[in-house]
Amino acid sequence: MSFKAGLKRVITCVRNYGIKANMQKKHKRIKRHEEHVNDSLLNKQFNRQSKNGV
Repeated sequence: MSFKAGLKRVITCVRNYGIKANMQKKHKRIKRHEEHVNDSLLNKQFNRQSKNGV
């Protein structure tokens, strides 16, 4: 730019010309919580016979 402009001048120019920023819409979660939770594969059986085993 060839000239300097203050914040207040920029704000008034933006309002006068109706300039708006393009905002992206946030995604809303539609599904319920129960649909996202998987069934327990271990059925709470944590008895191990060896290392790193369930």
